[in-house]
Amino acid sequence: MGKRGTFDLHTVPGVVRTGVTVGAVWGLGMMVLALVTARSAERETVGTAEPTPVAGVAPLLFPLGGRAPETVGEGFLARRGQRRHEAIDVLAPRGKPVLAAADGTVRLTNHAGAGLTVEQDEASGIYCFVYAHLGGYAPGLRDGIVVRRGQVIGYVGTTGNAPPNVPHLHFAVHLRSGGGCWSGAAIDPMALFAR
Repeated sequence: MGKRGTFDLHTVPGVVRTGVTVGAVWGLGMMVLALVTARSAERETVGTAEPTPVAGVAPLLFPLGGRAPETVGEGFLARRGQRRHEAIDVLAPRGKPVLAAADGTVRLTNHAGAGLTVEQDEASGIYCFVYAHLGGYAPGLRDGIVVRRGQVIGYVGTTGNAPPNVPHLHFAVHLRSGGGCWSGAAIDPMALFAR
């Protein structure tokens, strides 16, 4: 009769050794999976921590008068399928005036998803703002004009892919990167508002 191996499943000690080894390998695998998942979550949240206001740039005005930043309905980190929202949504009555969050130059655009939109290059050149799903533009607003903080630039609506019964302002802040307004990294605007 030949010598039986260490992991012989025909003996009690072999079954025990096999079970302990399999359990240790499984446990090690779970630890590695937990570390990989944690690292993945860290990478996903890079750039999503509250941004530090930039020296020389005044805090932003909340773009809906009479509202506070705490009235945000859906935040920056909300999920939209496989992607993050990377903007804030503020529910408001249809037609409520939308205010420029800072001084800057505007472009009027119409996107399939965002609908009627004002893109604003903030005066310092650091930020670009996106005001989307507007129901209309303020009278006299046109491409290339300079707007002042607090100036009415549009009105809350549901254009683009916004649900028709949920009027809201979609407001995003992107760092300027030399391309279009949407080309720079999106940052959470919540820490940038004046309190």
